[in-house]
Amino acid sequence: MKRSMLTRILAATVLAALGIGAAQAQSADKYPSRQIRLLVPAPPGGPGDVIARIVGEHMSETWKQPVVVENRPGANNITATDMVAKAAPDGQTLLLTVDYAMTVNPHVFKSLPYDPIKDFAHISTIANAVCVVVAASGTGIQTFDDLVKQSRGRSDGLTVAVGTMTTRLMTERLAELVKGKLSVIPYKGSSESFTAIMGGHVDLSFAGFTPFKPNVSQGRFNVLASTGRARSAATPNVPTLEELGYPGFYTGVWMGLAAPAGTPAAVVQKIGAELNRILALPEVKDQFNRLGLDPLPSTPQTTVELIQQESERWGKIIREKNIRLD
Repeated sequence: MKRSMLTRILAATVLAALGIGAAQAQSADKYPSRQIRLLVPAPPGGPGDVIARIVGEHMSETWKQPVVVENRPGANNITATDMVAKAAPDGQTLLLTVDYAMTVNPHVFKSLPYDPIKDFAHISTIANAVCVVVAASGTGIQTFDDLVKQSRGRSDGLTVAVGTMTTRLMTERLAELVKGKLSVIPYKGSSESFTAIMGGHVDLSFAGFTPFKPNVSQGRFNVLASTGRARSAATPNVPTLEELGYPGFYTGVWMGLAAPAGTPAAVVQKIGAELNRILALPEVKDQFNRLGLDPLPSTPQTTVELIQQESERWGKIIREKNIRLD
């Protein structure tokens, strides 16, 4: 009797699992059945906005459904991120994730309305921005070795224009590596920090390469190093910090794609496969290259691992420097 009951329970469990799997597959077959919202936690015109529109256009062509990009900037990326965390888990609302919304915000805000792991079905990373260290031409800093010598030799050190929390943390980490003095000069966004170094108000900046590119050829800036694991296609002549003898400094400003937690796995897989197909297209690679971006296709698992690893690394620096935003 007991064995018969156990058999029935096991059979029911298997059938239920098969039913769920079949329902998910059917859901994925019909996906998307209507317009998709792609929320971007940044204003129009920036790299994240452009990336979202490139990806959205290709998805629309494949799926014959509109992908509408909605710009929801504000509150250190919290506004858009929280909206998607609370959206219906049907794959119709997606988020262009930004690294520090997932890896930095949990450490600098006492109360965050979303959990970067539990509240999302992370689909894939999309791109990594080429980050470089640049020096204003008037500083006399021609090479990274010059930066190290001046940061150690000058009593006041060197000043660094910082427009985002990520670039501030990069600066703190770089100061530790070179054992020199780098003073953070905060600005309200990357555009203001760019204006500051353009005007000669600071010595260095630590940001994406794209805004500096037109001015490098005019001799206004010297590009000293990049922060990737390998040389970027966008900056093939710029050495990495590891090449220059400073291993362990692998970072960038990456963006990804996520859906609300609970989105069917088959739908997540379908979106991820389409995204990775798009990132492999030669014209997309070329568009990203012109933006100073490297395509960064991945999987849900590797995306979550990246978030966890970077969260641990940045969290350590934030605790040591006692950095808070609330």
